[in-house]
Amino acid sequence: MSKKEKDYLVIDLEMTCEEPRPKDYKPEIIEIGIVKVDLDGNVKSREQILVKPVHNTISDFCTELTGHTFENLKRNGIPLESAFNKIKKLGSRNKKIIAWGEDWKQFEMEADWKGLENPLSGRYLNLSMLHSVLHRTVHKTALEDAIEYYGVEKVGKLHSGVDDAHNTALVFKAMLEKFDI
Repeated sequence: MSKKEKDYLVIDLEMTCEEPRPKDYKPEIIEIGIVKVDLDGNVKSREQILVKPVHNTISDFCTELTGHTFENLKRNGIPLESAFNKIKKLGSRNKKIIAWGEDWKQFEMEADWKGLENPLSGRYLNLSMLHSVLHRTVHKTALEDAIEYYGVEKVGKLHSGVDDAHNTALVFKAMLEKFDI
């Protein structure tokens, strides 16, 4: 780690979704939750960025899951390029990115699909994978189960990008403490 690096960005995405999912369906980012944490896992700030979908609408299933409606995102969301620029202003190009899973793959895919520059550094930590390694299991653990396992008091609601990023940050801190990392 660079001596200049003083914090990490914890991210969580919510995307358009359909149930059942059509064969060639490409989800789009509709919410980016970002929580900045220090090297000890203490939350320093949190931000929610709502993104206007371009190619998809918001299904009833997606609204039920995330709480987002198409009308709300059209009114309060910003274009993905603007969202990427906001993320860059948070220093995302020179920080490690932590996620519960591989949300950065959606950044890469969607940046490529829409001809945008990926705003992330390319240095990622999949906390779900680390949890599996530390517990010597091949089973994928849901964030909700990790919150319970580590005794973290859940913030907000599941499938809110900003709340899930915050909860991931809390699990990160608990893991640092439990494993004395």
